[in-house]
Amino acid sequence: MARLARLLVVPFLVLTALVVPATAPPAQAIHRGSNADFGSYRFMVSLRLAQTPDKHRCGGTLIAPDIVLTAGHCVVGVPQDGLVAVVGADVPDWPSTPRVASLAYRTPPGFDLRRDNRHDIAIVKLAAPQQTPGITLARSEPRVGTKVVTLGWAAPTLHPPASSTRPGSRSPPSPCCETRRAVQTCSGCRRCSTARRSARKAFGRGRP
Repeated sequence: MARLARLLVVPFLVLTALVVPATAPPAQAIHRGSNADFGSYRFMVSLRLAQTPDKHRCGGTLIAPDIVLTAGHCVVGVPQDGLVAVVGADVPDWPSTPRVASLAYRTPPGFDLRRDNRHDIAIVKLAAPQQTPGITLARSEPRVGTKVVTLGWAAPTLHPPASSTRPGSRSPPSPCCETRRAVQTCSGCRRCSTARRSARKAFGRGRP
């Protein structure tokens, strides 16, 4: 477990690519995104709950043969061995790709979403090392304005039930999408997040 703790010393923004879960229709799974050439992004990982191994939960990044970097909010309330991973496969190949068990995860000491999202990262230790090539962490944080690639799968969409007696169904995630964006300042990110929350409240579009 000491290795997990040491890895958390590395800031999240030192990644040469940022991997985040997404919540939009196909081809727009990421804001202003487009379908990705998944062959270039085999370090992508789909994390699921062990009790529902066929349902995508969050995206992740393979940063070592047995270590996945993901968001801290993806592990909140999850048992230490409560995740499984699908490594190096896009949506069409998910059904036939093995589920890799996990042993534990760690979040930074300052992680507290009730306060802010500055430490919203986690690392997950897999039960077995993977042959799929991972991605190398950068040695320093990119400067504001640096171009980065954001990747992700669209989260399943809940369809309303056809009748009041039948439960709703979820559509499968769309294939991996990408977008190229510039690193923003923390204040800039906060302004964007505040604007989105205000719009959702004003128009009643789900939870802020």
